Amino acid sequence: METALNGTQLKFIVCKIDESVAHREITRSTIWILSKTNISSSDIWNAPKAGQSAAAGEPKIYRKGKEAMSVMNTKDAGEFVNEHYRKVAARWRARVTDSPFMQQLRAGTLPREALTTFFKNWGSCTSIEINTVEAASYHKHISFFRKHRDLMARMAEKLADELIHPKPPGHVHVVVETAKALGITEDEIFLAPMLAEFRAKLDFKRSLLWEGTIAEFYAAGATEEQTGYWSADFLKR
Repeated sequence: METALNGTQLKFIVCKIDESVAHREITRSTIWILSKTNISSSDIWNAPKAGQSAAAGEPKIYRKGKEAMSVMNTKDAGEFVNEHYRKVAARWRARVTDSPFMQQLRAGTLPREALTTFFKNWGSCTSIEINTVEAASYHKHISFFRKHRDLMARMAEKLADELIHPKPPGHVHVVVETAKALGITEDEIFLAPMLAEFRAKLDFKRSLLWEGTIAEFYAAGATEEQTGYWSADFLKR
């Protein structure tokens, strides 16, 4: 049976969607900037001549690894990121929304043990570990934000909400509140080891931060919007 969302849960969902907007803005700007700059001489395949803009003549192509990347204007970068978000939404529907887990949850046939096992691992992974990785990203990419201070404000706003709403240390309070209703203790959220699948998600995000590009890291935030919609569906069941 569906239940109404309380104010804290509703704010959490809205925050997730807003976080995705912030990620989208940062990713769009990053894609546009990286398509114009930060390319070493060894990476140039068909670079513009001195004094020649990318808009003159045919688009200039740069090589990054085995892939080619064209110089984009802000409109092209926005369209590129919007298409990325559409792909993420489609992938989410196929792998999450239509998964056996969610189908059973909506039907009310999901075993309670499966639900509690999932939730205590999800809470630990997303509301504690992932949030600290996001905070670390601000320091890791601070040179980028120093140059693009309009995005610095959006990033700081996102991190602040993650860590202080509804009160410090942040969104984990929403998780703890729901966990109590499921009979899950705080120690199970904060201290119990995560299952390998949840640890793998965390390790992937951490690897993107330290070994990937800035564009790859913030592009991974496209799932925040879908997490917001999914949370509404999940918390109403």
